[in-house]
Amino acid sequence: MSLDKIATLNKFSADPQYCAGKIPVASDADGKIAKSYDLKVADAKEGAKNTQGDEIGHGFAERTTFVVTPDGKVAATIGGMAPADNVAKTLEAVQGLKKG
Repeated sequence: MSLDKIATLNKFSADPQYCAGKIPVASDADGKIAKSYDLKVADAKEGAKNTQGDEIGHGFAERTTFVVTPDGKVAATIGGMAPADNVAKTLEAVQGLKKG
């Protein structure tokens, strides 16, 4: 989920360099969901562009991953790190659930 508009996320998701259409995306363009999880939303810097070169006209929420169990409980919250580290920690958390 991102503060990007859904059209931007669909373009990103379809790009073979990123998700290649394999991961569903969701838009939180108004930031309500981010705020409901107490995520801080910082203003975008003027002229900021995304990885595809499009100008970003919205705020930024820190990359945060919530691992949610089938019964709806948040089992882990992962954030404040580079994307690859975030993925590794998330995978570790999910694998830990399978063991427990």
